[in-house]
Amino acid sequence: MVKSDMLNIMVSKVGCSALYTDGIREVVTLLAFDSDPLIIGHKTIDNDGYSAVIIGFYPIDKIKLGKNKSGIFNKNNLEFRKFIVESRVDNPNQYSIGSKIGIDIFSIGDALNIKGISIGKGFSGVMKRHNFSGLRATHGVSLKHRSGGSIGGCQDPGRVFKGAKMAGRSGGKNITVKGLSIRYIDYDCNVLAVNGSIPGYKGGILRMRVV
Repeated sequence: MVKSDMLNIMVSKVGCSALYTDGIREVVTLLAFDSDPLIIGHKTIDNDGYSAVIIGFYPIDKIKLGKNKSGIFNKNNLEFRKFIVESRVDNPNQYSIGSKIGIDIFSIGDALNIKGISIGKGFSGVMKRHNFSGLRATHGVSLKHRSGGSIGGCQDPGRVFKGAKMAGRSGGKNITVKGLSIRYIDYDCNVLAVNGSIPGYKGGILRMRVV
């Protein structure tokens, strides 16, 4: 049986829901497990300098896959997949090429690290982007209540230091949430219920790993 703690698994975010256990309500996020992950290749220390197993997720037509990705599928005469992910393992030969991974590799209570792209919020001011308190909304402050205030010194240093917290593009970054756990598994629908909040929009692709 494939061990989930050795593999990076891609899932899609379905949305939020709730579980009731002994009358206690717990907010969870539902994740749709790809029903057809495929082992498509190996990497070994002798050939590549490290050992890993290559997994493909989400079926796709050949015409939609670039030539740079289709080579490994043609080489092993396999069905095409949209995403290709590597997972470092000690013995990649234990995963036979062409075999598939099921949701049964997970168990209730498994601890997860989940990585995804946070929801983009466009160009935002300092109060929304960095949680600034803003200026005082009193007499004498003329329509600058939400501004960032002073951003630099005078003649010395005579410039604004790089990395200053200012208005700009908010969200849309790679975020990793650690310490989540699986609360429920629906084996019929290939859905995982994970406690807490997970980055990304509904339908977004996430990468998770059991720790």
